[in-house]
Amino acid sequence: MPPPGDDGTVEEATRRELLAAGRLHTPAGRAALAAAAVMDSSDELSNDELVAAAQEHMAALADAMGSPPTAGDELQKVRARRAARGL
Repeated sequence: MPPPGDDGTVEEATRRELLAAGRLHTPAGRAALAAAAVMDSSDELSNDELVAAAQEHMAALADAMGSPPTAGDELQKVRARRAARGL
């Protein structure tokens, strides 16, 4: 159930997260909001368009929030450190 005053849209949920993180007015934050608005108009989109909008939304939101590296990135860092030590 959405919080009071929340219309239950992806755009509103995205806005709330970005605002809480202080990232609402960043370029990536704005891109996440734009993609969320597209997702909310899903009755006008094909399935492929909706999937593309969702992927763009998640990528922009992760960028805006400064998401931590993935497990693959961490593994690459460990391998680089080992290579630097000659292991």
